[in-house]
Amino acid sequence: MGTGLGPGELRDHRAGAASANCSGSKPYAAGHHRGSAGITALQEQEAAGRVALESAKQNLARVATFLKSHTADEQPEASGVEAERFAAVRDELRGRLRVVLGQPHALMDADQARLGREIAALTERINASSAGIEEREGSQHTLTERGYQLDGEGQEAQNRAQHRGCRAGAGRGAGTRQY
Repeated sequence: MGTGLGPGELRDHRAGAASANCSGSKPYAAGHHRGSAGITALQEQEAAGRVALESAKQNLARVATFLKSHTADEQPEASGVEAERFAAVRDELRGRLRVVLGQPHALMDADQARLGREIAALTERINASSAGIEEREGSQHTLTERGYQLDGEGQEAQNRAQHRGCRAGAGRGAGTRQY
C-alpha cells in the first residue's frame, strides 16, 4: 500500500523517522507522521482538483468548437438545402400515401353512396306505408262511427218494436200475462 508521499518526501520522512528513532524522541515522530498524512491528503485533493479543472477546460473547448461550427455563415444555407430536401421527400411520401389510401376511400365512398340509395328507398317505403296506415286508420274511424250509428239505430228499432209489442199486447188482454 502506498504512502502518498513523493520520492523526496518519502526520503525526508524516513530520514526524520530514523533520526527520531535514534534520538529516542517519540512525540516528534508521531507529530511528523500526522503532519505528513495531512499534507498528503491536501496534495491528493489538489491533484484531483487539477484533473477536474483540466476536464472542464476540455469540455468547454468542445462546446466552443460545436457552437462555432453551428453558428458559421455557411449554416443557414446548409439548413435551407436540408429543408428543401426534406420538403421534397415529404411531398413524395404524401403522394404515395394518397395512392395507397385512395383505393379504400373510393370503395368507402361507393359503399356510402349505395347505402344512401338504400336508405332513401327504405324511407320512401316507410312513408308510403305510413300514408297507407293513416288512410286505414281514417277508414277504420269512419267505419267505427258508422258501426256505432248502426248500433244506435238498431237499438232504437228494437226499443220501438218492444214499445209497439207492448201496445199490441196491452190491447189484447190488458193485464194478462202469457207465459
